[in-house]
Amino acid sequence: MVNFLPKTVLGKWSVALIVIFFLLVAVFHFCLRNSDAEKLIALSITAVAAAGAFVTGIVGVIKSKEGAFPVLLSTVIGFIVLMFVLPSIVGLVVGYIGGPTPIPQEKQAFVGVWRSESGFQLEIKAEGTANIKQIADHNKPDCKALNIGVAPQSIDGMQVKFLRGDNLEVVIPSLYGKVYYIDRTVFVEDGRTKMVLNSVTFVKD
Repeated sequence: MVNFLPKTVLGKWSVALIVIFFLLVAVFHFCLRNSDAEKLIALSITAVAAAGAFVTGIVGVIKSKEGAFPVLLSTVIGFIVLMFVLPSIVGLVVGYIGGPTPIPQEKQAFVGVWRSESGFQLEIKAEGTANIKQIADHNKPDCKALNIGVAPQSIDGMQVKFLRGDNLEVVIPSLYGKVYYIDRTVFVEDGRTKMVLNSVTFVKD
């Protein structure tokens, strides 16, 4: 007869953790904006839940003779997830360690020094890095939309990544970063080259 109710503490933990794993996957699926930094965080958190489900499940089965079907299932799922998630985590980490990626040819128009009316400056370089000077006056309306809250006022050597869905990410791996939505790509108006990020208009020097 198949037992569907875990009888041990470890078995219950294994089932609970795999449920948490699926809930996290659902939350991250609808909330993330496809940046590599967010992906790394999401994969790391879900990997912990999957690893917990696998370890508690396998120990419960071997040591405590837990035989409930949900525990066996959560153990197998946890193992399979780890086999897929861990290589992805390694790939993202290696990508960050490998340094910036040059700006692709179709995005070369973004290269240059851009300024917002409120004083935010974004310098995008062809090698795939960016220098930022943030808005000093936090009372200015664009501050929340543009500033990276935990970062210093001037930041050099950030990595630039163009993401799916018209998103531009600037990041210092493992420290801080921000994803900007490209409301309007590079265009010319009144003789000036402009773009719009997070609903804020930038003018190119």
